[in-house]
Amino acid sequence: MSDVLTIQQASEQCGVNPVTLRAWERRYGLLKPERTAKGHRRYRSAEVDQIRRIVHWVEKGVPISQVASLLSGEQEPLLSADNGVPWAQARQDALQALETMNGRRLEQLLNRLLADYSHAQVIRELSDPLREQLAGSPSL
Repeated sequence: MSDVLTIQQASEQCGVNPVTLRAWERRYGLLKPERTAKGHRRYRSAEVDQIRRIVHWVEKGVPISQVASLLSGEQEPLLSADNGVPWAQARQDALQALETMNGRRLEQLLNRLLADYSHAQVIRELSDPLREQLAGSPSL
């Protein structure tokens, strides 16, 4: 890995959308990349490691809003049995958007999820189960 990465390079290395990296920085204060004179983000290896730690917790089902305290060691993860509920609701919302042919609603749902979760997790938790459900449904 080179010493300093652009947001695109960090995104590709960690499998996290640049939009998500920006959200983790702005909304949650989880990242603090350096900036060039023109304001472009630059990620050193410590930041890339931080991104990987964030991805680890998010993929375990920890809400992004709780990740900061986990990274700082302030709290233990609250991994309850209802961690799948947001995904169940997301699948239900996506199905309803598809049934009503509401592409805008579906796009908004995906953008909201991709702001907090990796592409891989959105595919695994939303797209794959939804595709299986649709494949087994004679009415759709």
